[in-house]
Amino acid sequence: MYFLDLDISEYWEKPTDKETGKAFVKAVINNTNAGIIVCSNLPIDEEAPPLIEYGADDYVEKSYGFMAIAPRAMSVWRRTHTERRSKQSHSGRRFRIGNWTFTIGDRQITDRLGISKRLSITEHIFLRHLCAVEGHAIDSEVFNIEVLRREKGDKHVRLDVFVPRLRAKLNNMIDLVPQGRTGIYKLLDVEEVFSF
Repeated sequence: MYFLDLDISEYWEKPTDKETGKAFVKAVINNTNAGIIVCSNLPIDEEAPPLIEYGADDYVEKSYGFMAIAPRAMSVWRRTHTERRSKQSHSGRRFRIGNWTFTIGDRQITDRLGISKRLSITEHIFLRHLCAVEGHAIDSEVFNIEVLRREKGDKHVRLDVFVPRLRAKLNNMIDLVPQGRTGIYKLLDVEEVFSF
């Protein structure tokens, strides 16, 4: 796992530069399966969205301190550990999700025009779970325990907050819909693609 101060310098004697930090984030995401948490004094509203979009796992303003960073670090660690431990599970299976093609084990998802989006580890595990599980549905408890690897007593992340962000990232071209008031979300228009 990497913790990155976004405002870093390539060399200690040079002034800091957030673009160097962004390039480092992209290099980690493109070349490793490590988790990455960006910590910065820069405003979250300006800097976080493109980094999260590209695949960083989290963004924390440094003013929040260790008490805010530690649980997020444990959450990312559990996800990366789970990803490594279960990487062989379903790895290589391909699915068509609406206009997208998703291959388990690949953190890229590609639309029919060939445009790719980079998934965070959490987004990848979430889609892997939805594609592989019978019925293609998930509830908040399963999301927190199976996807985020949180314990039952931990503060849970709300599924109704996570899902809209994923849909927005995929240009609202994914049918991931709530099932009434049950707290269950179901992935529609998904099928496995077999190569012969």
